[in-house]
Amino acid sequence: MAYKLVLADASPSIQKAVQLAFPPAEFEVSSVSDGRDLQTLLGRERPDVLLLSLSLPGGGGYDIGRALSGQDEFGQTVLFLLRGVFEPMNEDQLGGIRFDGLVVKPFDSEGLARAVKEALDRKKGPLSFPEEANLEEIVVENPKPPSGTARVFSEIVRAAVREEILAVERELEKRIRTRILAVVKEWMEKPRGNGPRP
Repeated sequence: MAYKLVLADASPSIQKAVQLAFPPAEFEVSSVSDGRDLQTLLGRERPDVLLLSLSLPGGGGYDIGRALSGQDEFGQTVLFLLRGVFEPMNEDQLGGIRFDGLVVKPFDSEGLARAVKEALDRKKGPLSFPEEANLEEIVVENPKPPSGTARVFSEIVRAAVREEILAVERELEKRIRTRILAVVKEWMEKPRGNGPRP
């Protein structure tokens, strides 16, 4: 079953780039151009992924992102924020939003698709590593970061460490499963008498 992805961005070129980046076999992509249409759509359905422009007309992306972050029904929705390379970022307003990635436009479509798939895997993955209440940011492409973003890069490092820990956990789980299956197989193949198995 395909993931539901909603793009909220007024740019036709961004809408086209997202349509091309996410194959229809894996993602059902819907686009809206303003905040009112987005709120109407979100009232009807819960997407698996939301790509939200911070400069969305008819209801700012900051306000919508903050509202969604406070609603439990959107807790499993992967949220990526989009901003223009020259668009100023309001870090105070950003602080109230729980999001999975920050994407600078124009972006690398393949990089965005890869980051979204990784975020979906994290959301579906084991809950053994507690998520922090703070922000987790993955900057898909930002060749020249604006000044005053030390916090963003600190969060990127934390996100990378978190991802590495999850990868180790997945590898450990795979090894344990393989070992258990080998022990069970060995036990099943052991010759036994006619008596009941222990």
